Amino acid sequence: LDEQAEFFRKEIRGAKAYQSELSGKIAALSARQQEILAEKSGTFSTTVGDVPLADDPASRPDYNPGFSPAYAAFSFGAPHFKGMSQYGAYGRSKSGQNAETILAAYYQGTSLNKGYSVPGSITVSGIGVIPFEDNYLLGIYEVPESWGENGGFEALKAQAVAARSFALAYTNNGVSAICTTEACQVYKPQLKSGKWAEAVRATRGWVLLKDWPGSAYEKVAGSPWFYKGWYKSRGGASCGRSNPWLTSTEMADILNAWQVVYKGGGDLGRVSPVDTACWGGNPYSISELAGIGGYSSVSSVNVTYSNEGYTASVALGTNKGTVAISGEELKKAFNLRAPGYIGIKSSLYNVEKL
Repeated sequence: LDEQAEFFRKEIRGAKAYQSELSGKIAALSARQQEILAEKSGTFSTTVGDVPLADDPASRPDYNPGFSPAYAAFSFGAPHFKGMSQYGAYGRSKSGQNAETILAAYYQGTSLNKGYSVPGSITVSGIGVIPFEDNYLLGIYEVPESWGENGGFEALKAQAVAARSFALAYTNNGVSAICTTEACQVYKPQLKSGKWAEAVRATRGWVLLKDWPGSAYEKVAGSPWFYKGWYKSRGGASCGRSNPWLTSTEMADILNAWQVVYKGGGDLGRVSPVDTACWGGNPYSISELAGIGGYSSVSSVNVTYSNEGYTASVALGTNKGTVAISGEELKKAFNLRAPGYIGIKSSLYNVEKL
């Protein structure tokens, strides 16, 4: 018994040492994967004047990649359809406009639901699950709270509604997580208790709903980002890709990545783009990942949209039959694994086949 006890003590010590080493590796890889996700799906700053209305022909759905079948993800918006000029809202508030008028000016075609059933909690990356109204919204740092003391209280109310609406749209009504940086909207654990908190409480349950993209004013105006396949970084790098289209094998590779991320069976830390020259790391090769997930080809795709303004699910015909994936899960797996800088920018997107 003493000999067996000593043997197991050594085994346990070895297992704990390995667990500690593995945790460090996973943490490092997770940081790199978060960098990939931030680059491919994060927000960016631009104006209509920064991009010619013709935009990049390779980003359009009528582009011919020279092979078939070909698949590409097209995001609606740049990258989401909720946006407000905060200083403009401040000026409107100082001029006597109320929050409803301000919101109507910046979110034309929306309806303001003042009794929306808001989830009780939200998952915040790096923090965990926290109360939605009484914690998350109180920690939003998007506008100066001092505006509330200088004629801008209605602008704070409008911003509170915009922040609430964006968070619900970004997380699919609380299903997925939201980040704490400007890539989503800035959240800090130091909760506010002054005019911002008052604005949040005054608009509790107020959420913007929109018939989008059907009646989108961005579409009427011909926005170059209204429906676009993204394959370049913010700085214009493309990692050798000339368009966002993927082959049947590459699309199957996305499915195999989804298998590891959400079903297990492989090393999550190795799910990243195969382009090591652009992203580094030690990613699975396409053949290695196919050996885990078993998907080798995709023959069809069908996308279902939610009435709440996001992609609800994507059904793909494969060599293993039809597989249905939630829109948010496919978006994450796609952005983690798609080659180069090919990415999905919006929670509302389509996958086209040529």
